[in-house]
Amino acid sequence: MLKKIIVAILSSILFCLALAWFSYSPAKEGEPDVYHWTYWSLFMVYMIYAAPVYLLGGVPCAVLIDRLIGKLGDANKVIDYVRCLSAYMLAGLLTTYLFLVIISEGDLFVWTSPNRGFFGLGMGASVLYYHVLLVVNRIGRPTHPHLANE
Repeated sequence: MLKKIIVAILSSILFCLALAWFSYSPAKEGEPDVYHWTYWSLFMVYMIYAAPVYLLGGVPCAVLIDRLIGKLGDANKVIDYVRCLSAYMLAGLLTTYLFLVIISEGDLFVWTSPNRGFFGLGMGASVLYYHVLLVVNRIGRPTHPHLANE
């Protein structure tokens, strides 16, 4: 469990660094007399939202995915990878949906055009989590056989 929390923190940092990089525009390209977000201020604002989602949504989903995938049994490495990747993408989609429902004060119909980008970000964030978990497991002792890279 501690490993999953560490992976969630690392993943949220990497995710927010990348998101800030894509969102940032230099001050000289902005309008004069208009507030300009620095790269690090964007990073911190994104962390305020992303870190709790990773910790409160991602870690429980990762534990659940490990249990479900573990019950399926081991297949070859490619099938295990696709199973896990698909499960993490679905978890990212569902976690993003719950996040949007919470911040919209209970609106269950948040699957609208303006929010569709958030669902892609959620799936991307969960895929990032999965790959950081694979790297951490490669460095340390894997917690489950389906995550081991022999």
